[in-house]
Amino acid sequence: MTGYSKPVSLKGIPVQIHWSFPTGGLFVALILGDWNLVTVTSLIAAYTSLILVHELGHAIAARSYSLKVHGILITAAGGWCYADNPQSTASSLVFYGGGLIAQFILFVGSVMYLYIYGSPTSIIFNCFILVFTFVNIVLFVINIYPFESTDGKHLWNTLESYKQQA
Repeated sequence: MTGYSKPVSLKGIPVQIHWSFPTGGLFVALILGDWNLVTVTSLIAAYTSLILVHELGHAIAARSYSLKVHGILITAAGGWCYADNPQSTASSLVFYGGGLIAQFILFVGSVMYLYIYGSPTSIIFNCFILVFTFVNIVLFVINIYPFESTDGKHLWNTLESYKQQA
């Protein structure tokens, strides 16, 4: 595929990053109005990490149902976890909810860090906390809403299909 890095393997899962990946972090920097190189670089790394955590949540969920994970792609628009199609309502709910669950765990961990240690003094860690909390909430809401191609759309479709079968 053009525009993607050479695959890196994480636990046997090929992960590729598109050249456009910095856009998410740059957008956060634009909203903050902070173009300091350390801030921008940290926001790009944090945003990319958030997307990767989300997609790894899908991959872990897929593997928990013995679904083959073919790869993860990270782009400016987010990411995708390519796996075999879930074959049951339960596996579908777990797979499509896996990214949201991973985001939630990351959010809770970040809030606990803030509660225990307070706000970090480092610009780098502040950027990560900002992305893992506030940006995480925004992406969570966007992802759970049933827009086309979101996890929310897949989750609602699975629930609707289950209700019709019952």
